[in-house]
Amino acid sequence: MNSRSKRGFTLVELLLAISIIILVAGVIVPMARTFGGANIVDETLNEVKGYLLMARQHAVQHHRPVAVFFLPPTDHTPNSRMMIFEMKSQPPNASDLANVNNWTVMAGAYGTEIRPGLEVVNRSDDNLFAVVYNTRGYIDSRCPSANTVIRIGPRKGTESPLRPKAVAISRATGTILNFESK
Repeated sequence: MNSRSKRGFTLVELLLAISIIILVAGVIVPMARTFGGANIVDETLNEVKGYLLMARQHAVQHHRPVAVFFLPPTDHTPNSRMMIFEMKSQPPNASDLANVNNWTVMAGAYGTEIRPGLEVVNRSDDNLFAVVYNTRGYIDSRCPSANTVIRIGPRKGTESPLRPKAVAISRATGTILNFESK
């Protein structure tokens, strides 16, 4: 009778299988981190688009100018934020358009924080700005053109493998267009 009738794995076979698993994991984990980071920027971009579309819809439905303010981090909120405001009364000039005191927080829209490590800036690299929709759903003519191009990405001065994304908002239609930023 054969003494090796029970089949099993030898120690060498087990060590070989474990080393292959470790090698594969060493290749896959960094790739997963890279793809996961890209998803964070894309998800934040989609949240920003959602807020802009909600503001545009509210402006048209309620016949009131509506703005999405992008607010920088503060001592109380360590991340940038987005908030939707309705205009209280018509400001006399364009510089008063960006004054938060001329606006009131839209009912039911208290804002949301941008994900940690990310920021939203306009074409001038300002992180305190507003995109203003008029009652027809177009970008208000007094809204600076720099505010119609928005970049979402890692905060300036941080080492991050995340690639920024950008959107442009058409003044004529109020629609949001994706484009790649460098």
